Amino acid sequence: MKKSIRIAALILALILCAGLFTGCAKGRKVGPYRVEQNDIRNTEIYPYIVRTPHATWYLAQADIDLLGEETFYRELGEVLTEQEADFADAIDALKDYLSGDIPTVEIWTDFAGRTENGKAAYFGAYCIWDMDLIYVYHDFQYAKSNLLHEYVHYLTHKCCSFKLNTDFWSESIAEYISEFVCYNRLSHSVLTEELREMYRQYGLTDANGEPEKRKVYYAWAAQARAGELIGMQYLSVDQRDMTLTEAQVRNPGIGALTYFEACCFFEWLIGRYGEAFVYSHMAIGPERFEEVFGKDFNTLFSEWTADNDAWCAENLKMPEGAGD
Repeated sequence: MKKSIRIAALILALILCAGLFTGCAKGRKVGPYRVEQNDIRNTEIYPYIVRTPHATWYLAQADIDLLGEETFYRELGEVLTEQEADFADAIDALKDYLSGDIPTVEIWTDFAGRTENGKAAYFGAYCIWDMDLIYVYHDFQYAKSNLLHEYVHYLTHKCCSFKLNTDFWSESIAEYISEFVCYNRLSHSVLTEELREMYRQYGLTDANGEPEKRKVYYAWAAQARAGELIGMQYLSVDQRDMTLTEAQVRNPGIGALTYFEACCFFEWLIGRYGEAFVYSHMAIGPERFEEVFGKDFNTLFSEWTADNDAWCAENLKMPEGAGD
């Protein structure tokens, strides 16, 4: 009798360790954090959560199964370490404009495509502003590419004292903070060696030989403005599928800008008018540029283009015919 009880206990232990009971992951460590049972909401699809100082991650069982448990939690641990440092940098960059305490952001995994959100086709992460949450798509490596950008959206739309009126301002400041002001460990960690070598070849690196996003953006923006990227397909700052045309090069619309151009132009505005002034006037549309900045959008954009071209010609080894 005692022998049969011991055998039954051993079988039960093996079943539990194999993860056939959903409570198995509870208590598991992911870096310095622990997996907890989700008792908040949507518990059937998202049985687990992980809390960090800046975020609460909701983990879908289907996504764990898709990647495999060991891979899922190993890669999640890598993300959490970089995320906490990056999110802290973004908060510091916006500290003069934050209103009160910063609520932790909810981040929901969606590698199996349950939300059917069209944005998943473009992004590794996407902030749903009116729901105060971020979805991450495809896998953790893909999500790293723009998770900090989406967190800046969360901060600027929910936690900051200034107001954003257009997609141009919203995307420009998110790209500027995440790629120019912050180091962005998350996105740097997924740069391929092929890209790193190309950046080194054209001098788009810092003193340590690491890719420098500011130089990369300046170079891409200069090529776009020079008409060397005609035919390039891209997502505009107002979220449209577009193809760069000669007409757009001659007469760019503010909503049709690439993220590279919008980010660089935004930085240039700050350099000319000051951060506090620009941040306090992001509730205006392009029709009010002349009223606020003394010149209309097209004039300012042309002046930025000239300044950016001059800087690139002096400081970078620009590739010839990169858009051919």
